[in-house]
Amino acid sequence: MVTKGGAVTLWADVTPKSNIHVYAADGQGFTPVTLVLTPHPGVTIGKVKYPIPELAHTVGVSDPVGVYTKPFRLAQPINVASSAKSGEAITIAGVVNYQARDDRVCYPTASLPISWIVTVK
Repeated sequence: MVTKGGAVTLWADVTPKSNIHVYAADGQGFTPVTLVLTPHPGVTIGKVKYPIPELAHTVGVSDPVGVYTKPFRLAQPINVASSAKSGEAITIAGVVNYQARDDRVCYPTASLPISWIVTVK
């Protein structure tokens, strides 16, 4: 729930499979994990907060790169316009884009749809 004209933080919890790492925002040529929301009238989208990644070595890159190997959370702040109606259910949709790698294969970039329903009080 969010009040009219109020802010709320949406969370996207990501759990990489065992022996997989997901590239972080400083991917150095790899596609980093991103959370991208679809614009919605009456909703202002803030800047996503990404957790601090681990540093790991990967094939083809001499310097360590930022990765996530353990469960992590993306935090997306939004603000709902004061013109929103009490009781209104707002669906916020988007995608989580990412590239992952295991010890043998660097997988192609993938996208997973995500959505939340936020009720205005």
